Amino acid sequence: MEELRGKVAVITGAAEGIGRAIAAKAGALGMKLVLADLNAANMEATVSDFTKGGIEVVWHQLDVADEAERSRPEDQRCDPATLDPATLMSGAAMRQAV
Repeated sequence: MEELRGKVAVITGAAEGIGRAIAAKAGALGMKLVLADLNAANMEATVSDFTKGGIEVVWHQLDVADEAERSRPEDQRCDPATLDPATLMSGAAMRQAV
């Protein structure tokens, strides 16, 4: 899937389970990853594994159930215009447009 190479994927819940599996597949397809998860220890291990495999990745520790955390200025590092797919594996109900 060459059309995905170089695209940016945002994936929450990426430290383990289905979120990690989706991130691994996206990285294997050549996508750049922006990952988020509450579990810093697991996320650091995931990022280490991915970067050893040549996957470009940045990550943020984030509790998506906490509105204040979702709105932190330091987590606004991605220009939405550069994002391609977004996969939200863990989430909170959103009552307004994002």
